[in-house]
Amino acid sequence: MIGGLAVFIHVEEANPELSSLTRDVDLLVRRSDPEAIKAAGPKYGFRVVHAAGVVPATEIEPVRKNVHGKEVMVIPVCELVQMKLTSNRDKDRVHVRSLDAEFDHLNWPTSIV
Repeated sequence: MIGGLAVFIHVEEANPELSSLTRDVDLLVRRSDPEAIKAAGPKYGFRVVHAAGVVPATEIEPVRKNVHGKEVMVIPVCELVQMKLTSNRDKDRVHVRSLDAEFDHLNWPTSIV
C-alpha cells in the first residue's frame, strides 16, 4: 500500500489519535505483467490508474505491518515521504506534516527534504 492509507497505517501505529483515513486505496505493483494488472483491478473492484513519476525510481522494499490482525505490505516511511513530496499537492503536504509530527526522531535523507 502507498498513498494516504499508508500514511494512516504508519501514523496509527505511532499515535492512533492523530491518524485519519482517506477515501481510496493506492497500491504499488511491479510492472512485469501490465495486462494481468489491468485485468485484475476491475475484477476485484479496483480502478487501475497509471501514475508515472510519482513513485521513486529505485526498487522499493515494503515493510510488513499488522492491520486488524492481517499482515499487509506498506511502503516504508522515507519512500512514502519522497512520493508525497514529489506529488506536490496540498493533501500530500498535509500527509507529510502528519508523518513528520510522528517521526521527527527519524533522520530524513537530505535528498527528500
